[in-house]
Amino acid sequence: MVMEQVQWITLVQVMQAMWPQAKFPPKAMQVQYEFVKSTGYESGLAAVKDMAARDWPPNSAQVAQRAMELEQGPEPDFDEVVRAFDEVRKRDGGRLFGANAAPPAAAWDGFHPRVGAFFSRSRWRLWCSSTHDGTFYAQQRDEYRMGRARAESEQRLLALGVDVGALAPGALSERGLSKIEAAEGALDLLGPGSGRDG
Repeated sequence: MVMEQVQWITLVQVMQAMWPQAKFPPKAMQVQYEFVKSTGYESGLAAVKDMAARDWPPNSAQVAQRAMELEQGPEPDFDEVVRAFDEVRKRDGGRLFGANAAPPAAAWDGFHPRVGAFFSRSRWRLWCSSTHDGTFYAQQRDEYRMGRARAESEQRLLALGVDVGALAPGALSERGLSKIEAAEGALDLLGPGSGRDG
């Protein structure tokens, strides 16, 4: 899925029609193309339409992020994680993987990508060997929520053009979140049309 530059221009024209008060400088749109080019045109158009109620148009990174969110579907809750674990474990019947081997990525087909990502090899072993009492579920629910928050922070950084892979381990700590807020604040200082909601 790749958006051609001519498709990006068409998408910008759609945004110009939706937000006539905003300016879309051609040079800025050329730069913004880099953030959206890995998104398919249809996905980008769906994302723009989904954000139609905003006062100001999204920037290209926000279009790409929203397109990805729409493709993945709504965020799964922790109950879906539990259901997925039970289903994958029952589906296998202990033949291919168990307490010592995590299931392959294909075992999570049909579930939200974040569900499969939650089960690292060590977490899979923990789930296979633990008694699933209230304390266990409470601890795992908290870890799942922290993982979701970390992933959301990474998406916010990506929307700001930060290379998340280049960050040092632990960079998404409380200090890292304040950097995101500072970067978003800088966008606010640019005023309407900078890609932030007005």
